[in-house]
Amino acid sequence: MHFDDLPNLVNQDRLYELQQGAKACTSCSLCQARKHVIFGEGAPTARLMIVGEAPSEQDDLEGRPFVGPAGQVLDRWLAKIRIPRQVCYATTVVKCRTPDGCEPEPGETGACAWWLHEQIMVIKPKAILALGDVALRCLCDSSADRVRQVGKWHTYQHHPIPVMPMPDPADVLRHDEDAIEAAVFECLQAVRGELDATPL
Repeated sequence: MHFDDLPNLVNQDRLYELQQGAKACTSCSLCQARKHVIFGEGAPTARLMIVGEAPSEQDDLEGRPFVGPAGQVLDRWLAKIRIPRQVCYATTVVKCRTPDGCEPEPGETGACAWWLHEQIMVIKPKAILALGDVALRCLCDSSADRVRQVGKWHTYQHHPIPVMPMPDPADVLRHDEDAIEAAVFECLQAVRGELDATPL
């Protein structure tokens, strides 16, 4: 084993331990109807972490985050800044699907907050994409509306990790994607610049 591989392996092991714990979690009522716990996937030492709101119905069926149409939108966004999804780490605030895809309740986000925090502390990304209002509030303790915050850097709680608010791809599908493309591209360029300016 090469020495450079050690952080990757250590993180991979710790994320696996956390995932096993999350699979057994019954801290809120979302556990009752889930088919899968969607813990997250991607590179254990990813420089960019993507945090959405909650798993979709398709995510719950397949056991993976950001699959289906919303995942395709996310992949298109990442392609604009030449970052393949495989080198990122993608997860959601809550790890189980909400009824009818509704916004998670505060008690549900609170029940999953520890899992998300541990993921972030293990991976230590150089930047985080917060997809939607729920993700922004959970990551930054922000009561501000995400629409007014898109394009402005925030900080992850008390840790020096920059967070960029973005629209939720699922919300974009319900509206006109072309209408917000300019704002999305501006955010993505800022993220690309942050990653390029941060030492490996």
